[in-house]
Amino acid sequence: MKCIGNNEYGALGSSENLSIPEIVESTIGDMTQIAAGNGYTCVLKSDGGIVCFGYNGRGQLGNGTTDDTSVPTAVTGITTATAISLGRDITCALLTDKTVRCWGYNVWGQLGNGTTTDSSTPVAVTGLTDVEQISTKVGFSCARKSDATVWCWGANSYGSLGDGTNTNSDTPVQVTGLTTAIDISVNRYSACAVEASGQAVCWGIIPLADWAMGQLPIVTFQLT
Repeated sequence: MKCIGNNEYGALGSSENLSIPEIVESTIGDMTQIAAGNGYTCVLKSDGGIVCFGYNGRGQLGNGTTDDTSVPTAVTGITTATAISLGRDITCALLTDKTVRCWGYNVWGQLGNGTTTDSSTPVAVTGLTDVEQISTKVGFSCARKSDATVWCWGANSYGSLGDGTNTNSDTPVQVTGLTTAIDISVNRYSACAVEASGQAVCWGIIPLADWAMGQLPIVTFQLT
């Protein structure tokens, strides 16, 4: 694994900033996925475990503490992960049984466990099964299930959950009218899905500039 950039919290796994890519950690073992969040990094290992390092003020490293560390540290209780997704201060993992665990910041219910309490260890997303894909960002997360529906949870002031409301939800709610999704991606305040037809649908709000925001209702467009 090679990293580059600012290392204020140890997110590069080294003791200094790096201006060119360098190998920063060689003891993790076989890796299958890497993801970077806000000042921290997580790695999915081939054995289903996850290690994280860097900023940990909200418990997003998942090791039961809120202490920053530049040393890759195992996420508590995760041994069967197949995918990871990092947001600003939240981490989620998809497991082999197709359930989801999340940990970190939870002020808007973005851990999906029915509370708004931060957790420094993984908690199960309530009632979510048969998941094929996850995506998380700043204040909310979404999951695509095997039946091609999409479910989201967390902050919803801008309609980011796609359920026709602006009410936050600390458990997953179904995105309205979306039943043929084959891919999803979550942005800061919006989310998009590709349908089986090749059409893309989006919901939430999209920043048009640093000083202006444009409201985005559920819209569709064709991919070619």
